[in-house]
Amino acid sequence: MANCTDAFLDLCAFQDIPITVANTGSLSSDFVVLAFVNGNLGPIPYPIKTLATYQRLFKIAAGQSQNARLNMVLGALGRVNSISSCILACNSSGF
Repeated sequence: MANCTDAFLDLCAFQDIPITVANTGSLSSDFVVLAFVNGNLGPIPYPIKTLATYQRLFKIAAGQSQNARLNMVLGALGRVNSISSCILACNSSGF
């Protein structure tokens, strides 16, 4: 966070998630990689899970693999309360 120069802190880069998708089928296909977050932090009611980031991979040939990098931003971990304030809650371990 100390290196973030974004005007809005919720747009600061948090963590990239590298992943490899393998097409084990017999046809070329597009794939969508999804990352969800969950937790009992912030204002209640707690969501079961929330979509944090995604990436679409195009035309992965049968039997081939393609790398994706899901770009997480700090705001994807926050919750919005009843007055539209974004809250980033920490657990007892600090995050």
